[in-house]
Amino acid sequence: MTPPTSASPATQRAGASFERKLRTRDAIVSAAAQALAERGLPALTVGDILELAGVARATFYAHFSDKHDVTREVVALMWRRAASRYANFAAAPRHTEASVRAWMDELAHSWRDHHEEVVALLRGAPAELIQASDGYLDEFAAVLVDDGRHWRCPPPEAKLRAALLIVQLERAMLDLCRGAWQVPEEALLDTLSKLWLQALCAP
Repeated sequence: MTPPTSASPATQRAGASFERKLRTRDAIVSAAAQALAERGLPALTVGDILELAGVARATFYAHFSDKHDVTREVVALMWRRAASRYANFAAAPRHTEASVRAWMDELAHSWRDHHEEVVALLRGAPAELIQASDGYLDEFAAVLVDDGRHWRCPPPEAKLRAALLIVQLERAMLDLCRGAWQVPEEALLDTLSKLWLQALCAP
């Protein structure tokens, strides 16, 4: 058996450089999300992002062309977070009222963490969100259904139910974070959990 060879110094340096670039890009996107939540898109400047990220202007422009370019990445990150949440739901070995309720708690916590960022995007970049959401709802529904093991109904019906549940849940979370519900959060999440469990069952 041939022993594994270690990477050459040049390869190691290239790998380390790539990792630094990724960390820098992530820091810029994180700073852009924070600045967006604080200032809103119309008032947001590249300077705001530079100050929060702690990077030079040349570094920013090595990754993004302008504030709208980095905003698109913030939107993409928002969709990736959502996809990950639905994938976690689909990956559970089984669902009970308690497990779905715990998942709802985590979801609500994530929404509260990113609420201002989402509101700023809805106000300042609706075209970005509409364009992205056209394809992401189908993607999220497919992620949520996964192999169909949690859904005691045919695949087309499962995907339709999943899409409707997602639309309902995302709107409920948005309204919850802005205080639009007249019922306590606990009661809302309890009801949402029951609706999700019912939707997983055959009629």
